[in-house]
Amino acid sequence: MAVDPEPTPTGATANQAAMAIDNESKQPKDIAFWPTALLLHLFKRCQAELDKEIEPNPVIVPISQTCRQWRDVALSNASLWTRVYLGFDRFDNGVMHLSRATDAERRLRISLYLSTKNLKLNESQMDRFTLAVAKSKYEWAEVTIEETRPKRLAMLLVAALSNSNWNLKLRNLSITCDSSNKAIKQQRMSPLSHLFKVGGADTTLGHLKIWKFPVTWANIARAPYLNRLDLRRVPEEYFPGWHTFAQMINSAVYLEHLVLIHVEIPLPIFLEPYPALEVPSLKSLTLYVTHGNKRCDINPTFLKAIKVAPKLETLVVSDLNHLSDVTQLVFSSETKRFQIISSITFLHVNIEEEVPDAFFTATESLKVFRVGGQPGGSYRNIFDKIQDALWPNLEKIVVVKMEELNKSDRESLSAFIEKRKESGKEVTVVEVDGEAGIEDWDLGNGFSLEEPQDLYKGRITKRTLEIMDVLSTDSEFEF
Repeated sequence: MAVDPEPTPTGATANQAAMAIDNESKQPKDIAFWPTALLLHLFKRCQAELDKEIEPNPVIVPISQTCRQWRDVALSNASLWTRVYLGFDRFDNGVMHLSRATDAERRLRISLYLSTKNLKLNESQMDRFTLAVAKSKYEWAEVTIEETRPKRLAMLLVAALSNSNWNLKLRNLSITCDSSNKAIKQQRMSPLSHLFKVGGADTTLGHLKIWKFPVTWANIARAPYLNRLDLRRVPEEYFPGWHTFAQMINSAVYLEHLVLIHVEIPLPIFLEPYPALEVPSLKSLTLYVTHGNKRCDINPTFLKAIKVAPKLETLVVSDLNHLSDVTQLVFSSETKRFQIISSITFLHVNIEEEVPDAFFTATESLKVFRVGGQPGGSYRNIFDKIQDALWPNLEKIVVVKMEELNKSDRESLSAFIEKRKESGKEVTVVEVDGEAGIEDWDLGNGFSLEEPQDLYKGRITKRTLEIMDVLSTDSEFEF
């Protein structure tokens, strides 16, 4: 049976076929030809998936685990290649990528996320990592290091931060030691004291987080541009003497945010008054400090030490035995210490029957009042007072777990709301619990709490401390 020959294309058909073939030949066949916008979109999608698994900071998907073509493209584009992740079983791959990227003749501002939890590093791996970092042409913008063993953490810090060619431009440094063993020897940390000043020049370090790790080696006074200092779970033996700490804080003239959560503050010799803290740029303070069993005594003492803080807008404080203890010297119109404060959070603060009027007049610009958990007293004592035109600018009351308010508290709160409505002013009341507070919280700035029994000896529950973190000023969560 004869087979009909294929029809010869006419002029128009032939042109269309030729154009189709030509277009097909021009189609990009590998990732190197993909638009930058498309690659960036893919990276963000990968990052979103990775964020579900990795804490505390979101990270770009490790390029060392993608195809070589993608890695090469990313290395040639600074907008794509911004983070290095060395964590868990990916440590070798990350170091390998650092080595390969050394040949790139460019200075990229990138972030290093280094986590060696559950990982046994041998001497050979440490040498490879140190060598790769030393040869790196990167300018680290952010370094986050998590470790379970103090000795290994010290080695990693020296390896990651000893390159004086770039660490002057480091902006963010976060260090966490997830070890229950408190035997971190000071001599292991002493080599790190130079990190805040290199070659006589000041660093540009702006954000410093130290969690469960000694602060004594960190000469914060050498970081004059420090904007945010976040210290958590620092025992007294890891904390500098009060005079040294005061010098550090007073020298950080640009410090705007100070977070101290479960920090054991050493008392001055012979119970002398604390040297004055002068923080002219401070905008927010989160305070939960202790000294031995004196949880409720040390916080007011700390507050009284703050003599200059004209820009303070937000105060989060836990464990005050008596509000009246701090009113005279802290919340007083005579001292004029916190004149523009607009947000106050009280957690476990004892509200006595007679709240001094000076407290309200000294905080008359208050817009947000947050309350939760208390060792005694009643919030009714505040709600009753503010019915009489006190806190005229109040816009919002946030209650951490409404069930903690007794019946009289709720009745007084309702009466206050109704009275404000009658005067034509709306005050919003928001109830927050642990889950609701965390749901939309910026995890990049958060803190993964571990077993509360270990952290707070069971007195404060995990949920309550989650709320304290939400209300903390280092969070970008807004109610």
